[in-house]
Amino acid sequence: MEAVKTLGKGLYEAVFSGDVRDCWRSSLSEAEAQNAGLRLRLRIADAPELTDIPWEYLYNVRLNRFLSLSEYTPLIRYLDLPERIRPLEVDSPLKILVMISSPADYPALDVEGEWSRLNKALAGLIGSGQVWLERLATPRLSVLQRKLRGDEFHILDFVGHAGFDRETQDGILVLCDEAGKGRLVAAENLGTILHDHRSLRLVVLNACEGSRSSRSDPFAGVAQTLVQHGVPAVIAMQFEITDEAAITFAEEFYAATADGYPVDAALSASRKAIFAAGNDIEWGTPVLYLRAPNGQIFTVNRDEAAQGPEEKQRAEAARLAVEEKQRAEATRLAVEEEQRAEATRLAVEEEQRQASELLPNRLHWHLNRRAQSGISIAGVAIALLGLVLVPSQFRYTQNFSWVAVPVVALLASATSSPLDPNGSGRRLCSPVSTPSWLP
Repeated sequence: MEAVKTLGKGLYEAVFSGDVRDCWRSSLSEAEAQNAGLRLRLRIADAPELTDIPWEYLYNVRLNRFLSLSEYTPLIRYLDLPERIRPLEVDSPLKILVMISSPADYPALDVEGEWSRLNKALAGLIGSGQVWLERLATPRLSVLQRKLRGDEFHILDFVGHAGFDRETQDGILVLCDEAGKGRLVAAENLGTILHDHRSLRLVVLNACEGSRSSRSDPFAGVAQTLVQHGVPAVIAMQFEITDEAAITFAEEFYAATADGYPVDAALSASRKAIFAAGNDIEWGTPVLYLRAPNGQIFTVNRDEAAQGPEEKQRAEAARLAVEEKQRAEATRLAVEEEQRAEATRLAVEEEQRQASELLPNRLHWHLNRRAQSGISIAGVAIALLGLVLVPSQFRYTQNFSWVAVPVVALLASATSSPLDPNGSGRRLCSPVSTPSWLP
């Protein structure tokens, strides 16, 4: 225990020094005055080499307290991503899908024992209808995809082998192929499967090195990659965890989550349960990666029969507030639609007015064309005469065609000046220039 405190003291002094320490103390005092908690979010994406440090053991010597062991000072590893996460409203029970992978060519896991221990840990919650536990028949991606397509789950609990591939710099999980042997699955592939399952809010990786990452890429580990692919929260193990600690973690964490605790506060509750069982170290093994601005990734609605009168009144007040907000939003959208319709009507009237003003100009242009038709016929006759005379005068000239064409173009341009029928006065074509050698 003293070794853990020494480590935590060094981490605390490295983080909280100078202005940062003063800001932390003042913020903590203000939170305590409001009977509220103060969430500590570590943003280390710009320094991925610090990812492997066990920050969960931060220890305040002055208060003789580990920060992560209090529900009022939970510690999370925050990944700031552009997509916003909103809490999902969940009706009881909380549905957990368990995937246990133990391939034949890897160190064997006690699969049935793992399943039995998890059922035993959650027996009370299952019996009260707060939690629904289901096991995936075969630990393969294709089977997982079909299962998620056919049903709705809120938590995925993976038990198996995981690691970090230093060559590809990517986190991997060991699943099974059709023959029951190990198949390395990149975290990116699993994230692609989970991304479209919007009800899935949390993934628990009960596997060693599930949180290990690259020293150059903060999103290279299994947990980090799943968060990047849209999973709001991931809990991974930074060290190997014993069966006793894993059972205590699952029992207390899922109980607190079913009671409506934010995910970071529920994790702190499970840490305290492991610590209270006489385990001085493993309470710091779970690591929480979060992309939501707070730990509220879903709210669990319990059955109305289990709710008291005050809880029913609060639920009814919240429902009425939501309905009022929806009515206000509908009114706003109706006003905007009416404004768009009015703008469209005015635009159509303006186009009609401009068209009516252009009509007299078009009529005037057609009348001018009729008046000029006699002059145009005379111009054509003179042009034809030019075609007859010019070759005779330039009989021995090889370029007579180049002489005749400018003459025709020149005479034609002199007889008429076609304008744009829209009345703009713009010429439809440019006049042909006369060569300098033409007499």
